[in-house]
Amino acid sequence: MIKLMRLELKKFNIRPYLIATCISFLIILISGFTFPLIGKATNDPTFLAYDNIFRTMILFLFMFLCIQSVAMASKFVIEEYNGKKKYILHTYPVDRKKVLMAKSILISTYSLLSFVVSGALFVTVYSFVAPLLKVVQGTVDASLIYNTAVNSIPLAVIISVFFLVPVLVGFKKSSVPAVFVTSITLIILIGNTIGIANTFIVSAILGAVVFVVSSLCNVIILNIVHKEEV
Repeated sequence: MIKLMRLELKKFNIRPYLIATCISFLIILISGFTFPLIGKATNDPTFLAYDNIFRTMILFLFMFLCIQSVAMASKFVIEEYNGKKKYILHTYPVDRKKVLMAKSILISTYSLLSFVVSGALFVTVYSFVAPLLKVVQGTVDASLIYNTAVNSIPLAVIISVFFLVPVLVGFKKSSVPAVFVTSITLIILIGNTIGIANTFIVSAILGAVVFVVSSLCNVIILNIVHKEEV
């Protein structure tokens, strides 16, 4: 499986996704310092506390990376299996399910690592810089960092498998636009639910539901590939 993943990395250029991830991190970091200034100007206390800023910015990061994972899946999976390239894939002396699984694991790993690294880097940088600028009320302590990490776990679960649902749509509809419409609709629904509920229990339940549904979608996709090879 590792060899297949390395082959995928050689075949596809992931530099655009790395650049997009870095740009999104910078935008979120800048927004994290901008929102408190707006809050002070409008007397809105929502973004004058560290916990609200951490939760909101990490949720934004989560939503962006979910969309990016779908973009990767469209390039790595849908375009290949819905076009003439799939006949080339069928000539590989490897189980076609393993080829597809290698693509999925690669996308899942990249998305998860991007979320963890970007989220941790944001919290670290913000925790050191914000007190110097005195734009946020309160302090950053171990309890806040712990709660932020725990609340991010359901998001990490979702982000690692979310793309599988739009991929199934892509296999069924043979349409990249349909994939993005589905993914944007779902991520807005998920993001709003998590943001409005603002509780770990709701996020955990939603994460479990998305994981189960995505796993079922993965099984269906593998069966579709299996039928193609028969």
